Amino acid sequence: MRPTLPLVLLVAATAVRGQQYEWRSLQQPFTATNGAILAWDAARHRMVAQAGTETWIADGAAWRRRGTLPAGAQPGLAFDRARANTILFGGSSGGLSAQTWRWNGAAWNLVNTAASPPGRWFSPLAYDVARQRIVLCGGETQAANLNDTWEFDGTNWLQRFPATVPSSHGRHGLVYDETRAVTVLFGGMAATGQTVFAETWEWNGVNWTRRFPAVSPPARRNHGMAWDAARSRTVVFGGIVASGAVVADTWEYDGTNWAQVAVGQPGPPGQISQSIAGDPDHGVVVAMEWASDTKRTWAFDGTAWRVTIPPPTPGFSARHAMAHDPQRGETLLFGNWFFNAFPSFSAQTWVQRGGAWQQHSPAASPPFAEQPALAFDPIGSGIVLFGGLGLPPGSTWRWDGTTWHALATGTGPPPRHAAAMATDLGRGRVVLFGGDDGTGAPRGDTWEWNGSTWLQRSPPQSPPGREGHAMAYDPGRARTVLFGGGDVLLPPTLGDCWEWDGTTWLQVTGSLPPSRTSHSLVFDTARNRILLLGGQFLIAAAFGAPRNDLWEWDGVVWTPRTVAGVVPAARRTTVAAHDAGLARTFVFSGEAEADSWLLGPVSAARVVAYGNACAGSFGVPELHAKGEPFVGNAWFGLQGTALVPGALGFVGISTLQANVPLASGCTALVDQPSWFRTTADARGVIDLRMPIPNLASLHGVIAFAQAVAFDPNGSLAGFLALSAGLRATLD
Repeated sequence: MRPTLPLVLLVAATAVRGQQYEWRSLQQPFTATNGAILAWDAARHRMVAQAGTETWIADGAAWRRRGTLPAGAQPGLAFDRARANTILFGGSSGGLSAQTWRWNGAAWNLVNTAASPPGRWFSPLAYDVARQRIVLCGGETQAANLNDTWEFDGTNWLQRFPATVPSSHGRHGLVYDETRAVTVLFGGMAATGQTVFAETWEWNGVNWTRRFPAVSPPARRNHGMAWDAARSRTVVFGGIVASGAVVADTWEYDGTNWAQVAVGQPGPPGQISQSIAGDPDHGVVVAMEWASDTKRTWAFDGTAWRVTIPPPTPGFSARHAMAHDPQRGETLLFGNWFFNAFPSFSAQTWVQRGGAWQQHSPAASPPFAEQPALAFDPIGSGIVLFGGLGLPPGSTWRWDGTTWHALATGTGPPPRHAAAMATDLGRGRVVLFGGDDGTGAPRGDTWEWNGSTWLQRSPPQSPPGREGHAMAYDPGRARTVLFGGGDVLLPPTLGDCWEWDGTTWLQVTGSLPPSRTSHSLVFDTARNRILLLGGQFLIAAAFGAPRNDLWEWDGVVWTPRTVAGVVPAARRTTVAAHDAGLARTFVFSGEAEADSWLLGPVSAARVVAYGNACAGSFGVPELHAKGEPFVGNAWFGLQGTALVPGALGFVGISTLQANVPLASGCTALVDQPSWFRTTADARGVIDLRMPIPNLASLHGVIAFAQAVAFDPNGSLAGFLALSAGLRATLD
């Protein structure tokens, strides 16, 4: 008889299962840096975003990637209600596209039309509800901006030739006013670097008419524009005004005049290209931050903007630091540095638990510090931070799981960045070595933190000074291991290895991994080995090449390890921390990437959706896993989305699967379940934490889950909405 799924965390040791490593990619956020175009899918009650080639769907809790399309940047996007499809036209990717694509909620299909508008980008689309047509006017080509008018009837594009037309426009806004049955055009520019407009035009299906409201937003381009169905207003947000400044103001048009809205709290930041869309289900207008390093989703309710979907990860990041807190079972990340067209610096605090990120907004925080050092403080019971370029000299901080505390330490190490720290669990110390003194000169001093004071050590033998090295503590041998280092701009790159025994540094000789800097060392609890990951080596001054290899140190010999399957893209900066609860090493970002990966034993752990659901007021409810179903994952959970806000819901869990047909085409998918009662939040989301005990008997167990919630428009029995099932294989 198979064991039922335990629902409380038990602590028990498990033997190492298997010797082969695998990389496991965690779902990623948007990475597009040229804008995400939004449209509301009224048939499926989801927001659709096209970000570069990626198609994403928002279900109230998160953005989830659902497809790809060979489309370019800044196409037009609108939902065709009559045919229940999202239509995409145009865009630029090496050249201007004149293709029309149709998204049916599951896949993109190319539409072969008899006629088509010429290729263009920055050409917004609007759906005319009364006439059941997609409207296009203007757009930008490589040679000039346009003012032609086209309509798509679901099969073909038809060019219209009105007597009056706006002047050539690109980067304007276009939206259908459902109250007055006209398509509204506002703003835009004549051509790159030329006139920016503050004109308001309306299309009634026959002719364009310019309106002259008494009040109007300042002239702008690249703004977002959407219809607010709850308040019967056209909303404009942000854009670039005539001076070239990026703005973040909010305006509304009632068909007579424009009025600026004095939002009651800070809203989305301005960005160089903005897209917004109305969500009639929740009575809001939605905007998304795509240009920032953390992509939040905002909603405007006519009074204020608020965040509805928090950032899923820290986003593009480098020169940050991570450390694992075994007492709290979480990995802490501090700092965020992203260089694209402009450098972005922020003192962000993030926590990763079980494979899922959560951002914190602590009451106190260190200022942004580039390349600080982090390590677990076993005496102070928290993560200690020291150094970093930009941090005041002598600054030492401790994270207690809720906020940061500045510590009065007396005399401490001189200021530095790109140092390394490791936790000596046997002696209850944090060991610090090396770093850059801020002038480019390497330090070679050794310090220890005892929970309240820094103590300088004077070993009889010591590694040469360096920066960009990595350290990790081996509890089996009671040694702190140091490898490599070097300046990221100037040779040489180091490839030596040393061990600290609490009294002196001992150099390791023999065959060693290739030299490198900006890499990571961690102690792998599953293999009882020190792991070396990634980094870079300098081919010439200021030119680094990434390493994408993996090595093990058992205290006697360094051994290269191969990893089967998909591996992360090579990156010059590898920041890692080992999560003892998951028995896996967590790697996040590194300059060119914004991804999260877990390295550990090959595992059959998987979560797969299956079966049929019954829709409700907000479309088809979905059930998702939060984290990975590894045995010992204390932070594993389940999340249900697309429910009625405040609705009473239940999640059924069992090790027995059912397949019982129900009314409306859905299916009961769990047999003899244990039911867990919960309530949907204001977003229509339910969250259940389901810790997986660290028991060897759970390896290979398959658990089944399904969510049900009360819904006045539910298609099951007229008052229930039901999700599809989740099949979780534990390992």
